[in-house]
Amino acid sequence: MSEQSVKPVVVIAVGVIASMSFNTGYDIGIMSSAKRLMALDLNLSPWQVSVLVGSLNIVTGLASLLSGLAADTLGRKRLILLSSFICTVAVLLMGAASGPNALAMVMLGRTFNGIGTGL
Repeated sequence: MSEQSVKPVVVIAVGVIASMSFNTGYDIGIMSSAKRLMALDLNLSPWQVSVLVGSLNIVTGLASLLSGLAADTLGRKRLILLSSFICTVAVLLMGAASGPNALAMVMLGRTFNGIGTGL
């Protein structure tokens, strides 16, 4: 029997894909502690906090329904790049949220993050 070695590109691809799944868990974990501070800072009602926290899961689920079609259309590599770009834009939007439109910016960022994570 001959030994088959694992190609470095396979190791990198598995690492990238695994890190993308960590994004969801990390985001959920961070929001569980950040929601109190965000509610105080943005003066949010309990309903607004619930929508803010739950929006990621809903959008991720909906976007994941389209991931197969998107992968067939764009290809897996391009879809991973697009997904990473969307998640990066989402983080920048949430980080830049301030002023009277802060809640809208955070919600938009959470929506983009859900799309990127779902894809």
